[in-house]
Amino acid sequence: KQKFNNPDYYNQSITLRINFSIANMEALKKILYILIAHHDSLRINYNTTTNKLFYNNKHLDEEMVIELFDLSTLSAHKYKDRMKQIRYQMHSAFRIDSSLLVKTCVIKNREAVYFWILTFHHLVIDEVSIYILLNDINCLLEKMSKKQELDLNSKTASYLEWSQFVNRQRHIV
Repeated sequence: KQKFNNPDYYNQSITLRINFSIANMEALKKILYILIAHHDSLRINYNTTTNKLFYNNKHLDEEMVIELFDLSTLSAHKYKDRMKQIRYQMHSAFRIDSSLLVKTCVIKNREAVYFWILTFHHLVIDEVSIYILLNDINCLLEKMSKKQELDLNSKTASYLEWSQFVNRQRHIV
């Protein structure tokens, strides 16, 4: 069993440039909800008493929160400082035992370009999963731009089914 100084703080982020006229705040909230509903691993939490992961489907009933930070009027120095604060705030906001382990915000930069920042705790995502999520986000944004129904293709297996399969294979070898 590995001990971490702060187990809530191990995470990674992706930053996407977005067309805010298509993907406004409500649209991004809708995309975030679809991702969380579709990818059960994004609803994982960790029970610190039993030391076990569990699905927390309460996250499906929570309002999706995406903050907009308008940094377009800040000087270069203040912009850099504010970005550090925002990153720290996002990385520090996780509670592995109870919170949604996905945090997100939108930044409007000094050139009035919008960026969607998504931060994931490592309990819910890995390098391979990031690519799957990016593909799903791209698919949803494309559908949104074409005013199509926002849905994702059916998945091949849930995270639970996949982990059970891996565990069975490990015992075979």
